[in-house]
Amino acid sequence: MTASGRILVIEERSCAETNRLWEAVREAGYELVTMPLGRTLEQATSAQRPDVVLLNMIAAEMGAERNRYLDVVSRLSMSGSARRLPVIGVGDTSEQQRPIGMSAVLSRPLSAARLIGRIASLSRLAAMQAELRRRIETGGRFGLEIPSLESGIADGDASVLVVGRGKRYFALETSLSRTATLTGAFTLATARDYLARRSFDLVILDMDIAEATEATAEFRRNPAHFTLPIFAFAEPEQADEIEACYRAGISDLIVGSFDPRELAERAHAAVVESRLREQLKAVYSKARHLASNDALTGLFARGYLMEHMTRLVREARRSGDRFALVGFSVADLADLNRRHGYAGGDAVLRQVGMLIARLVRGEDLAARVGGDRFALLLPLAGYEEALRASERITAVVRMTQFSVADGVGPTTVDLDVGHAVWTASDDAESMLARAFGPQVRS
Repeated sequence: MTASGRILVIEERSCAETNRLWEAVREAGYELVTMPLGRTLEQATSAQRPDVVLLNMIAAEMGAERNRYLDVVSRLSMSGSARRLPVIGVGDTSEQQRPIGMSAVLSRPLSAARLIGRIASLSRLAAMQAELRRRIETGGRFGLEIPSLESGIADGDASVLVVGRGKRYFALETSLSRTATLTGAFTLATARDYLARRSFDLVILDMDIAEATEATAEFRRNPAHFTLPIFAFAEPEQADEIEACYRAGISDLIVGSFDPRELAERAHAAVVESRLREQLKAVYSKARHLASNDALTGLFARGYLMEHMTRLVREARRSGDRFALVGFSVADLADLNRRHGYAGGDAVLRQVGMLIARLVRGEDLAARVGGDRFALLLPLAGYEEALRASERITAVVRMTQFSVADGVGPTTVDLDVGHAVWTASDDAESMLARAFGPQVRS
């Protein structure tokens, strides 16, 4: 199985409390390497650059050694790279504020699911930032002016939906009043109505953790909300419930009594990620150009895909970063053309392309490569991520009724799917050939 990502653990000595976490990270499919502080930054990151660095702060709670750990954070934050390396401090840092350069702090009580969730979230954010740079560079080759994207949040600018009985509402309002506007929904039915009519940067579930787990699972089943940041609350003794809530897809859990400043910081990070993802998606609609876009579907064209993938291949050979390509073929397009004419087939292809564009993450690149074939390029992804993305898209396509032409009843469509994960011997053409090699019916 392809690893979900590479994790570098920096620790001078191990301890039972964190060893349990590292094993859970391995079981989640990550490749984990442990190194001491004595290794230089270059030695630790040059050969195979990690996706996330974990600092074992529990093993460094004594003054001088702790300062050495924080020095590593500072040097990592200043290292020149296309993709900033996220750093998570695991354990208490004895600081009122998060140390400069540290992306997140996982404080006690430690949860493996929470750590894995933060790893995935920070990896995505780093991938989106690197993908934005690549989009700008690739777009420049095609004469495109990529819109300037801002991920900052102005005071009161974030929109937060609080769902539940409201017992924490005033505390949440106090914590988030400077950066967010809160809207309350006492029931899930009301929350669904709000989400159908407007967009929110963050949903906070102010309810029992069991109810929050069910609500989260429901939101994640809706393709429109599968990347929406969702927070909930739990008590330290609810270890099993905490793990179940993370498995359901919660973005973050506030365990026990919360510090207003910490909550505001965690909410801010989630909103920044959500905003950046939506802004990256805006590139699809704003960067229109005959040389880069497919005229029928509006997705990127084959030439843009191949140029962009060639750029990814060069970076992967230098850094070891993985990426994946999914190939979709519309099954029985020839039969559709025979029954409804080429105009009917084109109508279906146009609608399939629109669906794919709606169902991808901001950092993913969707393209039509010709005829009945579509491709989805997933930066910093392996086989498992590619499989989940293809299953999500094919499930929605299969359930959709596609209109063919005026006066002609709707039709259904199946997709044949193939996957290719980058290897050191690949170039863009070989990746494309493997993704559209032996395909299987979805």
